Amino acid sequence: MPTTVHFSTKDRILGAAEELFAQYGFAGTSLRQVTSRADVNIAAVNYHFGSKENLVNEVFRRRMDEMSEQRLTRLKAAVKDHPGDLEPILAAFVEPALAMAQDRHGGGAFIRVIARAYAEKNDGLRKFLSDQYGHVLREFGKAIIEEMGLKDVLKDGTRFTDEMKRFVNDLRPGIRFVGDLIKGVGQVVGELVRNGPTFAAATTQRRRCGHCATRCGTIR
Repeated sequence: MPTTVHFSTKDRILGAAEELFAQYGFAGTSLRQVTSRADVNIAAVNYHFGSKENLVNEVFRRRMDEMSEQRLTRLKAAVKDHPGDLEPILAAFVEPALAMAQDRHGGGAFIRVIARAYAEKNDGLRKFLSDQYGHVLREFGKAIIEEMGLKDVLKDGTRFTDEMKRFVNDLRPGIRFVGDLIKGVGQVVGELVRNGPTFAAATTQRRRCGHCATRCGTIR
């Protein structure tokens, strides 16, 4: 006998909002549309989320928390197991998103929601994403700079973005919205390039030694 899955009111609201945000965008989706899709009343939305802004944030938090944890775990393994190799770092960032895009339980819709976040002007959402998940992009930015060499990145801050695009194109031809994911890390490296001297002082204290392939503190 097939198992019936029961979703809570909060889960139904989040799922409905995710689908609608992916289809119509944040500004183009009303709470009335969300309540109709989730088959709840407006009081339920207000009770669980308080406002449309908080609802948007929770749609991201529901999936981004897990994806960010996966990315950081893979990044740690990539740096440890493949010193001096850039591709595993790119894979650590891209593959969790690609796996989510293929997920049958709304993951594909969420990837489109991420694309909406970059396409629409929503300062409140961008601040939320920066505050909650900016540390993930910074960790990848630091790892990429260490693997490529700080001097090379400061000379050409877009090199890693081009390499990531090539990597993704080889990995999954035709995947949509990957460019928006890449752009997020690109913004981090752009910031690092603009503030090179400050960042250099912070990162070169524990740079990887090219001779022993360990973090021995050697500054080159």
